[in-house]
Amino acid sequence: KPGAWEQYEHLAKWLIYFGSLFEVKGTNFEKKYIHAVEHSMTYMNKPYETGYSWRAYLAWKTKWPSLTASNRSLIKNEMEDIPLQQIHDIVSKFI
Repeated sequence: KPGAWEQYEHLAKWLIYFGSLFEVKGTNFEKKYIHAVEHSMTYMNKPYETGYSWRAYLAWKTKWPSLTASNRSLIKNEMEDIPLQQIHDIVSKFI
């Protein structure tokens, strides 16, 4: 669909914003938040590549430090078993 990739960037930015305001761990929405983060990070990529959102990658890369330390740690722990380098490039920083 035209404009669909824009939605991936918006999702990434919303998840980052939410994670910068609220501690997610131990809440009723922790699993849903982590599921959405996993979806966002799985469909991002740093180089321009068909089928992946480089703007979502850029959002995660540049705004990762704005997440609370607790949320960065939670995301890192949940994402470290996913074998995608673009995820590890982001979650390995600023913990």
